[in-house]
Amino acid sequence: MLAATLRFIDLYDFELGQSNLELAMTAAQEAEAAELGAFVLGCMGFHARYSGKLKEAVGLIEQARRTAARVASPLTRGWLAAVASEVHAVAGDAAASLGALDQASQALDQADEDDEASWIGIGTFNWAKLEAYHGVCYLQLGRPADAIPALTKALDRLDPALKKHRCTALADLATGLIQLREVEEGCERASQSLTLAAELRHGVSIDRIRKLERQLPPSHRSPTARRLREQLAVVA
Repeated sequence: MLAATLRFIDLYDFELGQSNLELAMTAAQEAEAAELGAFVLGCMGFHARYSGKLKEAVGLIEQARRTAARVASPLTRGWLAAVASEVHAVAGDAAASLGALDQASQALDQADEDDEASWIGIGTFNWAKLEAYHGVCYLQLGRPADAIPALTKALDRLDPALKKHRCTALADLATGLIQLREVEEGCERASQSLTLAAELRHGVSIDRIRKLERQLPPSHRSPTARRLREQLAVVA
């Protein structure tokens, strides 16, 4: 599962990522590790989401949530609900997305220290990360003014050691700011995200910043925009 995630999120190798996910699912089934199987299904949903297969992504994440409802800890159920919120937002289903965010919040309310100690997922899932999911969902639903406070709060609360999480949140914040015509600060945040993304070789975030830069007016030649373009040239 971890190898798959590194391959398709960091290295943009979707074919090998899919192969690893299928192997992880087989292993989870053979080991009768139902909670781990639910995690793998959630990762498969993410894989489909980034592959542009939204209908498949929705089906996978909801299958994962049904499995988790029977066997998983509140933390696992909360993470899957958060993933579902993003998938539904990308698919344009605002009601399902916001409902899933509420369910993720309820799951975190139920979680305790034992759940955190036994977390079997990738990275982390906590209140700071849930704020970041609020931000990305609001962006996908065309609500950048709501996204910015959530993403700012997430960055204030995220552990500095969680560089990949911060990288993603900064990229989302940059997107929201630029959508609201706050181009200077948006470029500054994008530059911060790209610095982390280059250090981590985080393919998804690098590609996101590249696409964001293309949305800037060609005539916009402020020092922050110029620095961002120079960074992208070095990364390329």
